[in-house]
Amino acid sequence: MIENQSRRVYRHFSKDFKLSVIKEYYVSGSSYYSLHKKYGLSDGSIKRWLKEYPLSEISVSLSPETINRLESMSKKESVTPVSSSLEARIAELESENRRLKERTRGLQAALEYSELRVEAFSRAIKYYDEQEGVDILKKAGTRQQ
Repeated sequence: MIENQSRRVYRHFSKDFKLSVIKEYYVSGSSYYSLHKKYGLSDGSIKRWLKEYPLSEISVSLSPETINRLESMSKKESVTPVSSSLEARIAELESENRRLKERTRGLQAALEYSELRVEAFSRAIKYYDEQEGVDILKKAGTRQQ
């Protein structure tokens, strides 16, 4: 048997201590992490205690303002249906998105056409320069009369 095996030590806390930590969590708005560090608790302790002692059980020791704030927060967290104004805005944005995609396709086609024209003109200039000896391009630095 290995002599240096580490064993996990489980600590037990009183109900009063657990409720005081939960109360501090609700009242101060501290994070789980800060309370874990402050009291030297394991990572999941406070979450487990919150499930073990629901708000209704500890609300006796909380101020009415804190209870109201917590209740309003829980209402905000619940999923609310999308209002008709948001649905209208979403439909408007989807329509604009379709219009912009169509415009983008048109601009891409125009760009491809322009690139073909530039290539055609470049080949024509090169042909006249090589075959006919006609210099169509203006040389840099020459003066026009």
